[in-house]
Amino acid sequence: MEWIIQTNQFLYMMNLFSKIFNVFKPKPKLSKTQLNKIINQSISKNEKVLENLGDEMDYDGMGNYGRFPPIIGDDYPTYEQIVKEYHESQNSK
Repeated sequence: MEWIIQTNQFLYMMNLFSKIFNVFKPKPKLSKTQLNKIINQSISKNEKVLENLGDEMDYDGMGNYGRFPPIIGDDYPTYEQIVKEYHESQNSK
């Protein structure tokens, strides 16, 4: 029974000390609504910045093509054209 009394006294003293220390705790200078408003504004600004950033990741290691390499078209010779040019160069020798 004595340990219960000692435990209760200890808890009472801890509660009293925490109340005393909370009196000297600095109070925030902004209200919660002001803080929420500032946080929401910063989030919206960051979203705008993130939308304007480009994706510069080299996903496949193929160089500066973005995510996928370019489709071979008129600017690049096809495999058949390369083979044809090779055979023509071999035949002319």
